[in-house]
Amino acid sequence: MRLSEIESEGPFDELSNEKEESKIKKLVSNKQKTSLQWISAVTMIPIERVIEILTEDPNFLFEDDSVLNQNMLTESESSTTKDSIVSVQDLRERKEKIAKGICPTCNNPFESNRVYCSNCGNILN
Repeated sequence: MRLSEIESEGPFDELSNEKEESKIKKLVSNKQKTSLQWISAVTMIPIERVIEILTEDPNFLFEDDSVLNQNMLTESESSTTKDSIVSVQDLRERKEKIAKGICPTCNNPFESNRVYCSNCGNILN
């Protein structure tokens, strides 16, 4: 789906739950992998809500900061990506640790202005 087609469907700021779900699923249904930040930017729906909507559909999985459409994956791609797929619970736990100033990778405390963990080098965002 093209960005112009999504934009032509109207403003995103006052969408019903059904319209939010429809717009998000249209964006990810024709792609194998889609960035969560891109979906949020295009639809103006917070990433947390995007994750919530896509979590309810078993056709979508999360890998790093992206959504995978299982219907678009080949068997070999599907089996190789299962090791790197992150559950929604893992994403929430990571976000909670970062909010508390704890590196989600090594559990080392960090100062709020840090971009990278001084212990393991993990990106803190």
